[in-house]
Amino acid sequence: MDIGGIISEVTATADSGYGEYVTVQGIRTRYLATGDGPPLILLHGFGSFIESWALNVPPLRHHHRVYVIDMPGHGLSGKYNGVYTPAFITDFTRGLMDALGIGRASFIGHSLGGLVSLYIAFSLPARVERLVLVNSAGLSAEMPRLYRLCALPGLGRILMNTVMSRSLKKGMRRLFHNSSAVSPRMLDILIENSHQTAVDTLLQLLRRNVGLTGLKPDIVMADKLPQIEAPILFVHGARDRVFPISQVAPAFALAPRSEVMVFDDCGHCPHIEQAIVFNERVAAFLDAAPER
Repeated sequence: MDIGGIISEVTATADSGYGEYVTVQGIRTRYLATGDGPPLILLHGFGSFIESWALNVPPLRHHHRVYVIDMPGHGLSGKYNGVYTPAFITDFTRGLMDALGIGRASFIGHSLGGLVSLYIAFSLPARVERLVLVNSAGLSAEMPRLYRLCALPGLGRILMNTVMSRSLKKGMRRLFHNSSAVSPRMLDILIENSHQTAVDTLLQLLRRNVGLTGLKPDIVMADKLPQIEAPILFVHGARDRVFPISQVAPAFALAPRSEVMVFDDCGHCPHIEQAIVFNERVAAFLDAAPER
């Protein structure tokens, strides 16, 4: 499916109402469910939302029942008032799967969503078929300096409010190596929805999981990769400025049942910047015959 066809489907879906709601652990959670086939759950990144997967859902739903969610405190889902720990998000995902009648699923996780997917695969191996980790967090303790500073009480709120008040378009373009390769309609979709995630949610996430030196030790998943039972496809943009490939590449070899796909001229969001090739490669990985 070409970009024009995908955008047409995205527009039609958006016009008909993008998403439904289910209550999980007291949190009103927005989700989109579409397509037929084996279950596939898409988890967005830090500060993101359902619409960030707009270029991927139309092709993937031809072979899968695709579920996309606004994680708690993100997009149009309700806020979580507790501590945003790995245990919480694992329990929340289990509850979401139970509420939607999903016994076992494959996961595609981008950035923060990749870290969440890894925790789910480690903690709930019977619920996970395959993993696609897209520029995933948690493969190294290294974190961008801005994230580390935003984790500090007081200073973090000042910095976050400053970042959020700047031009969203300028900030969004920094996620891509070549933003001109991203359709104007897709940029509009991202920018229109970026304001929805509350600053409090982002600060709470950073303060619990990030310190001055980077990710806190209990958040780094590299040492747990050898224990992940599900096959993994690592996808990464070689020009990522959030999680540079030099910092995370050593983790790729630690997962025993893994494949790697690196996009040379691509930033933090290959599912958007290189959507066509990404969709084809991911579909092939998900549809591969089970290993014996």
